Amino acid sequence: MYISANPRKAHRKLKNWTIVKAIEEIANVQNLTLRLKKVKAHSGVIHNETADQLAREGCLKPNAETIEEPLRHFTKKLGTAKHSIKWKLLNRNISTISAFKSKQIQWESSWRTTMLSYIDRNVTDNKETRQRAFNVKLFNNELPTLEKLKDRFLKIYENDSCIQCNLKKEDQVHVLTCSKNLIDIHSCRNKLINMLVSKTTTVDCGNTCKNLCKTLETLKELHIPRDNAETIEEPLRHFTKKLGTAKHSIKWKLLNRNISTISAFKSKQIQWESSWRTTMLSYIDRNVTDNKETRQRAFNVKLFNNELPTLEKLKDRFLKIYENDSCIQCNLKKEDQVHVLTCSKNLIDIHSCRNKLINMLVSKTTTVDCGNTCKNLCKTLETLKELHIPRDVSTLILITVYDIILQKVVTHELADQIIDDVFTKFKLFLHTHIWKDRCTVVKKWEAENEISNNKWKKKVRNETLVTTVTSQINNTDNNSAFNSTTQDLYIIMLSKIVVIGLGCIK
Repeated sequence: MYISANPRKAHRKLKNWTIVKAIEEIANVQNLTLRLKKVKAHSGVIHNETADQLAREGCLKPNAETIEEPLRHFTKKLGTAKHSIKWKLLNRNISTISAFKSKQIQWESSWRTTMLSYIDRNVTDNKETRQRAFNVKLFNNELPTLEKLKDRFLKIYENDSCIQCNLKKEDQVHVLTCSKNLIDIHSCRNKLINMLVSKTTTVDCGNTCKNLCKTLETLKELHIPRDNAETIEEPLRHFTKKLGTAKHSIKWKLLNRNISTISAFKSKQIQWESSWRTTMLSYIDRNVTDNKETRQRAFNVKLFNNELPTLEKLKDRFLKIYENDSCIQCNLKKEDQVHVLTCSKNLIDIHSCRNKLINMLVSKTTTVDCGNTCKNLCKTLETLKELHIPRDVSTLILITVYDIILQKVVTHELADQIIDDVFTKFKLFLHTHIWKDRCTVVKKWEAENEISNNKWKKKVRNETLVTTVTSQINNTDNNSAFNSTTQDLYIIMLSKIVVIGLGCIK
């Protein structure tokens, strides 16, 4: 161990000062007394041989990386990288810096020109401090514009329009691009280009700087100033279609019935695109769709939205007609959407349905030319815990299932084709072998209890609406009668007061 008169500077003269510091801290915490003794290498000393063996094992580990620079420099770079990643993951930066745009930025130079480190000076003046503060706020999109001030002090700053032009909201982009600025942003861009050219020409670079100005002027990436625009690298029709689908998916996820069943963690485990496709059953290639396909699509949508007309739903809607929501087949549990698929009296139980789905996936994957890679597919799907019962089996396609199929067939097109075909047929299987049989039993029960007429349901609903309206009218009539009686009492009291007053005057 290196011993110095100044312990604060002792570690600077060591290569592995972090290890020395760790040993020193352990010795201080454990109250150890260290006696250092130099031993000859490879002389049979037990602890020295153990240290050599551990060092060799550490070098042979597959995940070990050789650090070919001083540890101090490496830890400094590591800290800078962690700080940069944290900064990029802030919400304000995720919205403006995309993954594609992030690869186009030279981050090391951006950090250096922002922080303005003055290590070679003992004192920094206020001007440099203000310049660094401006750079950091500009870099982090945190300049105190009227937009920010209104957000922070709503009672003080009621308007966030630009004071100079009074045309647009004053955000960080508008501060630099306002038409009332003494120097417009185009002049600033030209100033930047001229400074780059003049600084480059001062360095001895020969004839390579002749066309530098033209090259920089034609550079589209040197845009103005820090725009929020993103390049759409696909046809606009496809992009707007994807945008509409994403908005519709977000609205659907935020419905109360889905928030209660689909958590944020579970939402990340679902392959939403395939789930939507296998639910909606688009028949664009046909001019006419028959009733069978329409009923199948209606079943898929209601199953997807947890809106199948089970006895639980019917009791909630028609309380006077459906007084009991117990399952008609087993009469043991309440008939909700889960129980419809898992009822013990179904002709096909849900475990057989799960096996049916797995067999359909395996057979469809093996028909695609995937060689011998499909041998263990059945065992892999059977041991998959995420493929549980019953909602995820029937409606939501899990990412784990999609990834397993993708590993077998390699391309996304083939995986989409297999998943769409299998789950469309599987939902048709559920509709035919479970839901139709259940509907037959319920219709028979409704006929026995004389509640099979839809007009009666509408009549009962209208009666409930009429009763609520009449109760409201009666309440208003009572209130008006009460008001009229109070008015009469006030008139009688005033007349008595007037008579008493006149008597006193006489």
